[in-house]
Amino acid sequence: MEWTVLLLSLATAAIFGAAAVYRARSLRPIREAVRSTALSDLAPGRFKVRGTIVPLDRTTASRIDGLPCVFLEHASYAPVGSSLVPLMREVDHFMVAHPFLLDDGTAQIMIDPADAIVDALPSSADEGLSAELRLRAGEEIEVIATFARDEREQSGGPYRANHQAWTAVTDELGPPQISYRVDKEMHALQATDELTVFLGGVALLALMAGSVFGMVIAF
Repeated sequence: MEWTVLLLSLATAAIFGAAAVYRARSLRPIREAVRSTALSDLAPGRFKVRGTIVPLDRTTASRIDGLPCVFLEHASYAPVGSSLVPLMREVDHFMVAHPFLLDDGTAQIMIDPADAIVDALPSSADEGLSAELRLRAGEEIEVIATFARDEREQSGGPYRANHQAWTAVTDELGPPQISYRVDKEMHALQATDELTVFLGGVALLALMAGSVFGMVIAF
């Protein structure tokens, strides 16, 4: 009987662990194959550009560490359930987005994260009870988008003199994509959500139960 429970616990851990990994991988955005260019060489069309976030007029302070952000999605959670099966319930959620300049050293263009898909690595605090997706001032990011002439700049808009007359637009290929997975280490990081956390928690619980039964059998 003990061996049956042990094998069942290990099988459950393996199944739910594999499900958690599969779920996390399915959440990872597929990186589009598109040509890179410097901002100074932009032309009408779809390109990948990389640069540093330079705030314009406004930022919002992170609730985790107070750093200025041009994009911030914050969620707060309260623990529910038992200590054996830890679950969390969302009690607060908000998102703010501010236009900013992307600077690659050759030129600057304005990007509005409110009109984009933002791929940001989750940051957490308070043992996971506070979580944020954010783009911070000074970070290096990557933008994949279709670029078109910015008519506001051509007609004397309020932007800086070295701001280029281009804007990232939404078209049939979708909205602009913003990511700061700009190196191999960031590419390896997995996305997560509540279901992924739950599956991982069940796998961990089953593995712990299997370890306990293994110790019982051994003694």
